Amino acid sequence: VVLLVTLGSPGLDGHPATIHGGMSTAILDETLGLCVMLHQIHASDPRAALYTARLDTVYRKPVQTPSVVAV
Repeated sequence: VVLLVTLGSPGLDGHPATIHGGMSTAILDETLGLCVMLHQIHASDPRAALYTARLDTVYRKPVQTPSVVAV
């Protein structure tokens, strides 16, 4: 799965012209959940059983806003 996301500004910013770390992690979490959901084709409600138990994020560099990013 490749997800293209348009990041607006200033709504997602933690610092000026830089996305808030919590938002970038939430985008990653939702994308990973989508991947799992797409592979659970046999469940009656595939999204019902999806929970993130733990998600550790190491930030390597700032993500500028506004921009379009590939997840």
